[in-house]
Amino acid sequence: MVASAWLISLMSDNATMVALTQTAYGLPMVIFSIFAGAMADTYDRRKTMIWALGFSIFASALLAVAAGFGLLGSWSTLTLLFLVGIGVAIFTPSWQASLGTIVDRDRLGEAVSLHNMGANVMRTVGPALGGFLVTFTSATFTFLVGAFSYLPALIVLIFWKPQTTPVGSTRESVTSAVGAGIRFLAASPAIQPIFLRVFCFSTSAISVMALLPLIVRDQFGGDATDYGILFGAFGLGAILGGFAQGLLRHRYDSEWMLRRAFLINAAAIAVLAVTNNFVVGLLATGLAGSCWLMSHSLQNTTLQLATPRWMVGRMVSICLTATFLGISAGSWLWGVVTEYSGTEFALTVSAIAMSLTWLLALRFPLPETRNLILEPMEKHDLSIVPTLIEPQAGPVQIMVEHRVAEGQLPEFHRLMGLRRRHLIQLGARHWTLLDPLDGGTWWIESFQFPTWADYQRLLQRRTTETVSLREEIRAVQYGKVDPVMRRFMIRGAGPARDALMPRL
Repeated sequence: MVASAWLISLMSDNATMVALTQTAYGLPMVIFSIFAGAMADTYDRRKTMIWALGFSIFASALLAVAAGFGLLGSWSTLTLLFLVGIGVAIFTPSWQASLGTIVDRDRLGEAVSLHNMGANVMRTVGPALGGFLVTFTSATFTFLVGAFSYLPALIVLIFWKPQTTPVGSTRESVTSAVGAGIRFLAASPAIQPIFLRVFCFSTSAISVMALLPLIVRDQFGGDATDYGILFGAFGLGAILGGFAQGLLRHRYDSEWMLRRAFLINAAAIAVLAVTNNFVVGLLATGLAGSCWLMSHSLQNTTLQLATPRWMVGRMVSICLTATFLGISAGSWLWGVVTEYSGTEFALTVSAIAMSLTWLLALRFPLPETRNLILEPMEKHDLSIVPTLIEPQAGPVQIMVEHRVAEGQLPEFHRLMGLRRRHLIQLGARHWTLLDPLDGGTWWIESFQFPTWADYQRLLQRRTTETVSLREEIRAVQYGKVDPVMRRFMIRGAGPARDALMPRL
């Protein structure tokens, strides 16, 4: 990243081209992340990460070869950087989703923070080394070192033997998993604001990294080494922010820390906009790095704690999409503003935008996660489900007949709203509630699954919330009995067998 940005700044005076290095690296996360998240939830995460790192090594080596033969221009550099980013985009959701299998729920926040700190150790060491190498060797050698830097992670993954659950013959397809993830998000209003906040924060905060080569060149009159030092200060600040987060976590909740991080980040960007002093700029950049790690770490942790494990890869990937969409859009935006009005003006506008992100946090607070129980129940009643039906037979139609007791209709409607959200999150589609036109007390709840395998997955994903809702719905029925549930295979989709029906 250091070599690419500095090389383009030497080849072109166009500020937008320099800022687009962040866009080129981050855009693959926007395009491919949701599919990578579906792969993380449906395929072997370890193998996915190995193949993804292998692709990044290949693309990085290609960048070094092209530089060695003098074939790199501004656009070719951005293109090859985009290819490197594709491997990273496939790798990241599988890795972040794996954190929940390495540590238990109570330690997940610390694991996410430690992961981000580890990444930012390299954000400190790597840029400083990159600036040194670009100054005293060449861009070709720097790109080659970058290619080899993927090898340690690749070797660790090859020898890592995590505990995995066999997927079996009913593994969900990637396209189906993507659709399920989008429906889950649509049915989860509590976590939706996280993605908006992540996008707005990334768009504002990326101004520091996107414009740093120009800040060093124009405001401080520095060279590639100075750029590497400032880049490293951002990473060092992130590491210190991780330690600070660990200390503050025991005294304050995530929302309190996030809102302060937004305000401090706005102040740091504002200072960077007006100073010509390298030391002051170093401190402001480090402070921005602290807020960057703390903000992304806290929001990522909250998202993972608010999401069931079988869906976390997709939600993390959507969060990464929001992050890198903000990075890509922000890098382009601040580059354009700088080109017409200068770095000082662009950073000032960015600081104002960060202040507006703080106002957004006041309007859309983070969801409460302390009392959530999202793990599937140990018993699924699958023994009474017919097993001779082909997994891909379907669609499967479920009809539930509710006889609502007198005076319980308002409560029934409230419960049906919760039931709809819950079943969609578990994988149901086309949920509807049929109102009796004859004024009777029978209401029909209807929903579908594309295949028999999808229906079985729902049974395996049921949680204590499923049981609690079932008991509350029983309480509003006439005679306080379970509603009548019937299962159908839509004609022409495959034969079904008579069997007892597990209650939902």
